[in-house]
Amino acid sequence: MDNIPVKIAGNQLTAVEYNNAPQEAMNAVTTSGQLLGGDKFQVSRAMAIYAATGTYYTDSGAVNAYVLNLVSPRKGIIAYDVGTIFRFIPGNTNTTASTINVISLGLKNLKDIDGNDLLAGEIIAGKLVEAFYDGTDVIVYNNGVHGSEFTTGDVKTSFAVIANSGWVIMDDGTIGNAASLATTRANADTVSLFTLLWDNTADAQCPVLPGGRGASAAADFAANKTLTLPRTLGRAIACAGAGSGLTARVLAEFLGEETHQTSIAETAAHIHPSAAGAITLSKRQGDIDFVCANTGAETGSTGGDTPHNNMQPSSFMNLFIKL
Repeated sequence: MDNIPVKIAGNQLTAVEYNNAPQEAMNAVTTSGQLLGGDKFQVSRAMAIYAATGTYYTDSGAVNAYVLNLVSPRKGIIAYDVGTIFRFIPGNTNTTASTINVISLGLKNLKDIDGNDLLAGEIIAGKLVEAFYDGTDVIVYNNGVHGSEFTTGDVKTSFAVIANSGWVIMDDGTIGNAASLATTRANADTVSLFTLLWDNTADAQCPVLPGGRGASAAADFAANKTLTLPRTLGRAIACAGAGSGLTARVLAEFLGEETHQTSIAETAAHIHPSAAGAITLSKRQGDIDFVCANTGAETGSTGGDTPHNNMQPSSFMNLFIKL
C-alpha cells in the first residue's frame, strides 16, 4: 500500500490512494485462497486463514538442505525476523548438520533447541518439523519425535509379517541406499539405522559389504555398501554388557547352538565298576607249564551318540527395528 504522508483537505485521499485501499483488501482475500464475493467478512476470514496456516511451508529441498516455499497463492515474509515460525514436513531424513532456505531469503543453519548442529536422524522424512528464527539460526523445537514414540534402533516384537512404515523386519538381511543390493530394504530412509548400527557394532556382528567398514558410515552409505542387520532369526534375545560373574557380550553378538553333542571332556569325571572273572587251576601230579594272562573286562555300551536338544522353552514371533 502507498504511503499517505499528507491528507488532502483534511480527510480527503487522492484517487490513487483511495483505489489502493480496496485493492490491498482484495489481495488479502484472494491470496488467502478465497474468491471475491459479496460477503463482508472476507478480510476477517483472510486474517484467520493467514494466522492458522501462514507458518506452513512445503519442502522441495534435498538431504540436509531444506528449501521451503509457501502454498500458492499465499504471500510470505520478505525477510527473516526474530521469532518467525516455520512449519513443514520434510521430504528427506537428515544425515548430518543441515541448512534451510525459506522462500529464497537465504541459507540459515538448522540447530537443535540447545543451539547445536543437528545430528543424523533429528529431522525425519514425513514427520512435522516446527522451528523458529532466533536472529542467527533456525532452531528446531519440535521434530515430530516424542518421548513416547519409538526412535531409530528400537526393536519391537509382533505377530505381523509385514513391517509398518518406518520399520524393517529383522530377517538377518541387509540395508542400504536405493542403489545398493540390500536384501531387507534398499532405500534412502535406511540412513539413520545404517549409521547407528555402523557406529555401535563391528563387522564381526554386523558386516558392511563389500570390503568391510570404510572411513565413515556416511561414506559407506554413499558408496552403495550394505550393512547386515543383527542376527535374530531363531534366536533368543539377551542383554549386551558385562553382567556380574558373567562373560561380557558386545552389542549384536550372537552365539550358542540349537543342539549339542557332548564330548568326553565335557562329561563329569567317573568310573565304571565291573565284576572281575576268576580261573581255578589244580595239579594232580607231574609238572604242568601254564601261562596266566589278564583279559580286559567290558561293562557294555549304550546310547545313540546323537546331539541333544539344547533349547529353552520358547515362543517365536517376528522382530522389527525402527529406521
